[in-house]
Amino acid sequence: GTETPLGAERQILGDAQKPIQRLLLVGQTAAVAMETDERLVAEILGDLHIGHDAHQHFEQPRGVSLVHAGKEYSFVTIHYYKPIKPESVTALRPKTLWGKVSATHMISSRCQRFNTRALSRTDQPLAPLTAFRVGGRADLLIEPRDAAELATAIVDIARQVGVAPFVLGGGANVVVSDAGVREPVVRLARLDAIGIDGTRVSAGAGSPISAVAARAADAGLAGLDFIYAMPGSTAGAVWMNARCYGAEIADVLDRVHYVTHDGAPGVYEIDRSDFGYKVSPFQRADRIITAVEFALAPGHGPTLWRRMRALEADRRSKGHFDAPCAGSIFKNNRAFGAPSGRLLDRLGVRGRRRGGVRVSPRHANIVINDRNGSATDIRELVDDLAGEARRRLGVELEPEVLFVGDWSGWSAP
Repeated sequence: GTETPLGAERQILGDAQKPIQRLLLVGQTAAVAMETDERLVAEILGDLHIGHDAHQHFEQPRGVSLVHAGKEYSFVTIHYYKPIKPESVTALRPKTLWGKVSATHMISSRCQRFNTRALSRTDQPLAPLTAFRVGGRADLLIEPRDAAELATAIVDIARQVGVAPFVLGGGANVVVSDAGVREPVVRLARLDAIGIDGTRVSAGAGSPISAVAARAADAGLAGLDFIYAMPGSTAGAVWMNARCYGAEIADVLDRVHYVTHDGAPGVYEIDRSDFGYKVSPFQRADRIITAVEFALAPGHGPTLWRRMRALEADRRSKGHFDAPCAGSIFKNNRAFGAPSGRLLDRLGVRGRRRGGVRVSPRHANIVINDRNGSATDIRELVDDLAGEARRRLGVELEPEVLFVGDWSGWSAP
């Protein structure tokens, strides 16, 4: 086909106040306002109902930049090798592409040009960085080595990208959308130093909380043994006020070091009234945890390790390690009279499957990814369980996991 002229691409943009409703065809060429990204190419082909083999009939998308109304937008021109009649082009789904061009794409294109002192990479897979092993890619992944580098990166993000980042700890309590994350992702894994001074333990935000508990036990310090074998980072445990076996992080927390979204450092002194069941003040503030200090008590190392091994065995018996999972999928609510797992057992949901994921046959409040499932599979199964609990038991179960990233194309089945 012939190459689409720039004027035709201007027509694609159209009125900035109106959503794009149709693709424009010029000869054998379809010019589409979209990100130069195979994920969106697939979405467009799905809207056209061309078929599963459509990719083989298209060249690599060719990027085109266009300035319109003082703003820069990017387009791709897709060349189609087989005849396609204009009337066969169906209207796009109501979500349209305008939001992607005017907002999402601008974020993505800025991420591509991002520059900072910290290690940063574009188009990075996030699934290997999460406990569920699901999710799409990050347009930009930043991994600072220390608090100073983190502060610099936060300032650079604000200046160059113009949006707040998504902060990723150990990935234990998140389900990243299959479409990925458009905001810059700041991963704290390299802030992983652990130190001991008397009965005080300091831990970097990205240190695995189970490793911190192990170091404390080795030093004969009690207080973190309850959290051994729990997945996730120290920052994530503080952010969620992680709780299990009758104890919670706030019980032993003393200070939290952080940086704000404008890069300013600060120190939070523990105020017990700020914490509740799975609640911390860091869920309500623009503060990114960089390090944590715990105040522990003298203990007997071998005794602590016996308890920790017993707790690990209990987790194993409940299926925590059978397949990728995030532990409990719903929070408990004492007002319901029973833990969420027991409530779900009344519904007989153990083993219930959605795509590649299912409810653990060992525990009704655990969802496992045992067949290479997707984030969508998990969300649909969680919605299904919550909906059935609402209808049959009259309770509103609240997910403990966070659904993060670009879920704009998702709707409940």
